[in-house]
Amino acid sequence: MVIRLITFAWLFLAALPLATAATFTASFDRTTTHIGESVLLTLQLDTSADGEPDLTPLNTDFEIINRNKSSNINIINGSMQRNTVVQVTLMPRHEGMLSIKPIQWDAYVSQPLKLNVQPEDQGNGPDSGSNRDLFLDVTVTTQRPYVQAQVIYTVRLFRAVNLTQAQLSEPTADHLVAQRLGEDSNYETTRHGRRYAVTERRYALFPQQSGKLKIPPLRLDASVSNNRFAFAQGQPTRINSKTIELDVQPIPAHWQASAWLAAESVSLSEIWPTQSAPFRVGEAITRTLQITAQGVTAAQLPPLLEKTATLPGLKRYPDQPVLKDETHKEGITATRQEKIAIIPMQAGDFRLPAIQLSWWNTKTGQAETANITAHTIHVLAAEASQNSGKAPSTALHNGGRSEIATTSTTTPGTAPGTTAENHYADNNRLWMLLALFFAVAWLLTLLIWWQQHRKHHTAQALAPENEPQPGIGKLKKEIERACKANDASHCMRLLLQWGQNRFPDAAITHIQRLAALPALTAAPEWPQQLTQLEHACFSSSAPEWDGDVFWQCFSTLKTEAANGKLAGRAPLQPLYPI
Repeated sequence: MVIRLITFAWLFLAALPLATAATFTASFDRTTTHIGESVLLTLQLDTSADGEPDLTPLNTDFEIINRNKSSNINIINGSMQRNTVVQVTLMPRHEGMLSIKPIQWDAYVSQPLKLNVQPEDQGNGPDSGSNRDLFLDVTVTTQRPYVQAQVIYTVRLFRAVNLTQAQLSEPTADHLVAQRLGEDSNYETTRHGRRYAVTERRYALFPQQSGKLKIPPLRLDASVSNNRFAFAQGQPTRINSKTIELDVQPIPAHWQASAWLAAESVSLSEIWPTQSAPFRVGEAITRTLQITAQGVTAAQLPPLLEKTATLPGLKRYPDQPVLKDETHKEGITATRQEKIAIIPMQAGDFRLPAIQLSWWNTKTGQAETANITAHTIHVLAAEASQNSGKAPSTALHNGGRSEIATTSTTTPGTAPGTTAENHYADNNRLWMLLALFFAVAWLLTLLIWWQQHRKHHTAQALAPENEPQPGIGKLKKEIERACKANDASHCMRLLLQWGQNRFPDAAITHIQRLAALPALTAAPEWPQQLTQLEHACFSSSAPEWDGDVFWQCFSTLKTEAANGKLAGRAPLQPLYPI
């Protein structure tokens, strides 16, 4: 009897779990996918769970991207039902028919699963993206580019679902420079009878090394809203694009130029001052050289100044080059602009040689040359400083005489024969008085001029030998202030005025003329100081100008001529004796 009771109790207790056993299911959101596309694995347990499902069996074939857990309690007809759901976003590691081993959750075990993972979608075939809600399509303009040549890489995101928090990776690889081209473009299209919203993004790629180059797949991480499943709202997902492989061609063996430039088009241009004034000695001329190229970056453009010859009689002061990249859907347009300040040191004709730039045309696969033709500039002698104060031209008169026409008329109411004569006599006396007045005024003017001229020469005779002309001392003080302020441009203008006033017969039109005046005794470093001042005024690449050093050198200058006259030339004698 006791044995029977024990057996009955054991059977009753063993039957209790069977009566209350929960259901544990595992399922994928689809049975077929591609490499580079994520899948959603749903684990559902129809009871409350104390622990977490063991996802170790998934590590061999999948990368776990994300996981979410939720619990629900439903009361139906007074009966309480509980269930726990875990959603796992998985990325297949390889293609093939993948068999997923049973997953254990607490005391429950799921059934085994299978997933068909097909090769990555190439994006160009007739079945590309067929029946898929979300996929990436990438293309390149050429798979055999030359080294450092531009390749347009286009990625298109096709989506038939709503996305939030989408993040797309950038194309990266060793020995590859990538630059994004403008903003994304959005449009709609139909593929395989299904409507898709498309987001298109472009990059300019520049491979830096020849040989095989693999560009890894781009990766899109986003949250997907899928109306087919209530639990799929905001479900994280990941998709990858295909891998792009480039066969980068080396620099051709017959390439002779020193710099390699592979582009779609290249042009050279130059700009000169637009004013019609002629070129003169000592006056700066700005020459602008520019390269414009399609399919390269400005950093790839070679300097042009190295290709211009240095000509005797012309000083050059280059400015810093200006580099600019303009991006558009077709690629990059690059410009490099170089400005050179040229100062002629002597008059004459100067032949500027042609400038040639060799480049490789990536469209035709041929070497080409861009040119700036040779031409000659004509430089006139410097204008003398006295010309600026030259009096205007004198008007021509009729042999120095003034002719007065007189007529005899009869005035009504007067006796004929007397009125005309009286008028003639009155006019004659009037002109005689005017002539006498102007003669006296002219004599007075001449007397005043002679007295002032005599006083001027008397002051010159009594003046010390080295007494400067009026204004020289003031100019020196202004030069000192400009030097203390390190104002190179203002100092050079003042120095020119000082030289023109101090040596009016020397035609000082540029500061280098002050370096070799026989009437000027200067320190050995004076020519170098003038060159540094000129360089500071015309070139932004010049080192910082030190005004204190310049002033110390300038203040030691000594002149061998008095009153602005050159040494070795006797002063003019006064026109009248003193």
